[in-house]
Amino acid sequence: MQMKNEKTSMATGDPLAIADQFAQALDREKYAVAESLISDRCEYHCRGSVYHGPAEIVASYQGNGDVAKQFDAVEYESTVERELNGQIRVRFVDHLTHRGQRLTFRCEQVVEIGERGKIVRIEHIDLPGQTEALAEFKKTAFGQTPKSERESG
Repeated sequence: MQMKNEKTSMATGDPLAIADQFAQALDREKYAVAESLISDRCEYHCRGSVYHGPAEIVASYQGNGDVAKQFDAVEYESTVERELNGQIRVRFVDHLTHRGQRLTFRCEQVVEIGERGKIVRIEHIDLPGQTEALAEFKKTAFGQTPKSERESG
């Protein structure tokens, strides 16, 4: 089941709707909304690092968004689905353009919603070849890798 409804609300308490609201907030760079959906006890596991709590987690996403502003154009999209095992998976797609070069970068995150309707755990999943393609794109687009690595989210 894919969610694209812009009117999803935390008030429903539906974990899928909460994860969708979170993904849409990140897609639109509405960081205050994203932060409001994260539990104080939340952990975000990403590429060997662990971020704790709403402020630190959202700062990592915002840092990625700031890096993306170096590109000529960036379009974000996401889909959210509940898997057969009950996990909620967010699929992020970033369409990047710079100096006539284009890349579509994909990654996934497994999001766990706690009993109080807030996100309590996020696990970033790099898809095969995607980080390498992104690094090569940055190298080609900028002649070197920008200051901070883009993690998408």
